[in-house]
Amino acid sequence: MRLTANQLYRYDQDHQCGGCSSLRSITKHETINLVCKSCGTLHVIQKSIVYDGEFRVDEVHKNKFQKGNSTIPVGTKLVLKGINFEVVGVLKKAEGNAYTWQEYYLYNTKVGYRFLTEYQGHWIFLEEIVDKKHIKEQPYDNEAVYDHEYYRLFSDYHASIESANGEFPINLLKVSKTLVKEYILPPFLITSEKDDDKKHWFKGEYLPTEELDEALQGKIILPDSFGIGVVEPYKPRVWFTELMQISVVSVAILFFIHVFFSKSELVFEKKFYSETISEMRNVGSGYDSSKVYISPSFQLKNGNANLEFTLEANVDNNWLETDIVLVNDKTGDEYNVSMGVEFYSGVEGGESWTEGSKETDSMIEKIPEGLYHLEISPSTTYPNLVSNFTLKVHRGVAVYGGLFIILLLLCIYPIISYYQEKTFEYRRWQVSDNTPFEEDSWLGVF
Repeated sequence: MRLTANQLYRYDQDHQCGGCSSLRSITKHETINLVCKSCGTLHVIQKSIVYDGEFRVDEVHKNKFQKGNSTIPVGTKLVLKGINFEVVGVLKKAEGNAYTWQEYYLYNTKVGYRFLTEYQGHWIFLEEIVDKKHIKEQPYDNEAVYDHEYYRLFSDYHASIESANGEFPINLLKVSKTLVKEYILPPFLITSEKDDDKKHWFKGEYLPTEELDEALQGKIILPDSFGIGVVEPYKPRVWFTELMQISVVSVAILFFIHVFFSKSELVFEKKFYSETISEMRNVGSGYDSSKVYISPSFQLKNGNANLEFTLEANVDNNWLETDIVLVNDKTGDEYNVSMGVEFYSGVEGGESWTEGSKETDSMIEKIPEGLYHLEISPSTTYPNLVSNFTLKVHRGVAVYGGLFIILLLLCIYPIISYYQEKTFEYRRWQVSDNTPFEEDSWLGVF
């Protein structure tokens, strides 16, 4: 029976195409358009309002769609997300002359329609959002909110159909008049399709090729992917946030160990007053470097460790220097340290100023354990002599330079990971007219 207007036909029965007389059948009661796979003729279907289970062809259109080869043919069966589907229709769409992609209409008698889109080997699985009250567009911010999640506008366009085959629950003649907006939050997206009659919303999720291949049981060779998919998730070995958490915890542990096991010990302290200082001074010539203060002996324990010398003096518009020799009482080994402080102040142009410091420190690394004494030779200027100064010696002082180096090393991989992730996003948004990246921005940074 040939498909002609104003004649009733039944579903699942073969009829002749109005364009080429090949046998066709309408299998889905939701079908609005049928495209003949042989000649591309579009048939507009309408249910009979009188006879249940029958339909009529309102019009057999003269315009024909091109026949196109699809990766997954119409009629293919697959199990996806635990649901048995059949591919009932395939569209090849284009946006201008720049982009082409394929859309697959999947059907299951219980759940109805689901959809697959494929672009450059990247797949997205979609379903229509029935309850639209959870969707709120924010056009001024190029965002849409769905279930309290913010999606960013990626593209808005009108698409044209390059080729079609199968049954469709939509009017294909309205596709070119439909405004499509895609909002993404990888690996998810929500997309709206608005024509003159109504607006439909769909939610999609990135579908790995491996999952689709399993759904097809390996019977169809799927195209290799290239570029970055619209909602393709970034797949690092370890996420940047996880790396930072690991780094912060590691640094905290290292800092605790470093401080806990590096408790310093005060092994020597002496404050030199004017009386002691006068013993090391020649009147009229400042300090005599030939006169040395020799300290009592003190014991250094627990193997090799550093010694930190701290010199503090009440210098005021003058300076103090001292040579310090650490001498091992048993071996005679000597370790030399020279230290100095200076401090000056005044008023210039009505403003006060200061320069220098009254305290300084110096360190000797890896001093062996043993019995030691100090030989101290201070010097300054005459007659503005320093009235007193203090020398302290600590053993096993925590050194944070190494800790900061470790911290830097721990941050290297997270920094590299952050750069790679942002570069991935930068490349994704390069094909969008709504990129959040500045034109002159550094690659990988918003």
